[in-house]
Amino acid sequence: MKQPKILCVDDEGGPLLMRQLVLQDAGFEVLTATDIDQAMEVFNSNKVELVVSDHLLDHGTGADLARRIKQLHPDVPFILLSGLVDRPDEAESVDAFVNKVEGRDVLIKVIKELLAGRAQ
Repeated sequence: MKQPKILCVDDEGGPLLMRQLVLQDAGFEVLTATDIDQAMEVFNSNKVELVVSDHLLDHGTGADLARRIKQLHPDVPFILLSGLVDRPDEAESVDAFVNKVEGRDVLIKVIKELLAGRAQ
């Protein structure tokens, strides 16, 4: 069975690696990027089924990345991660917001729900 391909974006190497390992352990194929330009390059050259991005990135935000991706492919689910308690006001393009404190189980649950909704 084909593993869903997820693009994971974070400008910090440690959290990016940890998230990659958690998602691979949950059965997903994971591509990574450390900034918006690299994320767009990876997204455009792969069949990505879902994007998970940290909110605060070098030279922009996850919300900026969500807007760019949704312009190209509005059907690809986008999850914004943040240490903020509330969804940022400028995050109107994201499909889901997960506070980092909620942890891996919540993130995986939201990913599975969004992918299941896309398959219908």
